[in-house]
Amino acid sequence: MGDGQVLGRLAGGGSDHGAKFALTVVSNEAGRQALTRLDYAGAQSWFENNLRFNWFEPWIAHYNVGVALYHQENWWAAENQFQTALPLAPDPKKCTVAMNLAWTMEAKGDSLRVRGDGPSATLAWNGAKEVLKRQRCDDSGERAAQEETQERLEDKLDQQSRDRDEQKESEQKPDQEPQDQLAEANRAAQELQQQQRDEMSREGPAGEQRNW
Repeated sequence: MGDGQVLGRLAGGGSDHGAKFALTVVSNEAGRQALTRLDYAGAQSWFENNLRFNWFEPWIAHYNVGVALYHQENWWAAENQFQTALPLAPDPKKCTVAMNLAWTMEAKGDSLRVRGDGPSATLAWNGAKEVLKRQRCDDSGERAAQEETQERLEDKLDQQSRDRDEQKESEQKPDQEPQDQLAEANRAAQELQQQQRDEMSREGPAGEQRNW
């Protein structure tokens, strides 16, 4: 929807719509300036104004809040905003929103892995893969970024699987070693008993004197 179309509709819609549009423009610009200054909390505050005011393109407000939250490493809240923005976005913008959603879920998985929560990290990375799988990206640059992200997620999931297998092996080794030692002791005891039986069969029962 072009600016002229928006303004044309607002002109016949009353002063309330015009005031909302003006607030939307002001809040959006102030939020962008805050992002430029790396004031991500300030940007979030400005963009959140448009969750109420931007009634004609509501996806933008959710998307911008998601960006500000992402830069604050608030992965869970950012994910929720991108999830909300995705179905509201027009088709040409859906890939952009989906890519940011996937990157947010990937970052959440990275954070969970650092905390030692491998299963939750795997869920987050698989979720990001599913987002990319469902979304078609026509722009060549976005498509290349999509493929690169998919490969990176595959590498992380493969590494996570290897780490999980190594952990299982290390957990099993302490149990296996005593079992191996016990089996070896049993074999040695059996060999000793057999030697003793062989000696007894050659020498005869204890106390018996053989006639040679």
